[in-house]
Amino acid sequence: MLRINLKDFLNEKGALAPKSSSMFNIVEFISLLVAASTSKHFKRFNPSCFSCGSHVTSVITYAERMIVWQCNRCEKEGIVSHWHDTLWDMSNKEKMPIS
Repeated sequence: MLRINLKDFLNEKGALAPKSSSMFNIVEFISLLVAASTSKHFKRFNPSCFSCGSHVTSVITYAERMIVWQCNRCEKEGIVSHWHDTLWDMSNKEKMPIS
């Protein structure tokens, strides 16, 4: 299971850290997952799995403030923490950010 603290991959301005990072593709996927999971328009947008490109299912556990996700094809799964109040937290926003 992949466990990501999103804030570990952000720079001082809150954007994704250097793109040269070996984890950048995964973190970019996670940022889109956070935006989709917290968006009022989640049903219309769903990021593809970083590994196989298939459908990903996610759920927010508000008590722990985590997003739990799983790929329906390759069964990769993970937990995202520290996503709240990032650029991709859409819970109080109307528009999706561009990463």
